[in-house]
Amino acid sequence: MTELTISRVGAIEGDLYLVWGEDEELFLFDTVVEAIVDGDIYHHKHIFKGLVVDDEGINRPNMGAKDAADKLVGAVVDHGVINLDHWVLVGNLSELEDPLVRLEREWSTPDSRD
Repeated sequence: MTELTISRVGAIEGDLYLVWGEDEELFLFDTVVEAIVDGDIYHHKHIFKGLVVDDEGINRPNMGAKDAADKLVGAVVDHGVINLDHWVLVGNLSELEDPLVRLEREWSTPDSRD
């Protein structure tokens, strides 16, 4: 069991998506827990789904997803380390593009504004 000391941890929301509920549109997102360790970005293997399908096959919002993710964040903060058996390396902070630089690049390309 390999454990790494965290420098930052938090719950992040994924892409917003639309699903049809019993009688309404539902705009939902999944939540993942992200930890930063020495510049490396790890995501917990469990994804907190914003949508659940009930016993009758009807799409329902999972109102507890964000709270469950926040509870995991609290547990990780209290523990101070992550166990790599439960986390996946997804990138490094040095690989991330500055959001303003990305926007300037995208908007400077004529095809990106169509």
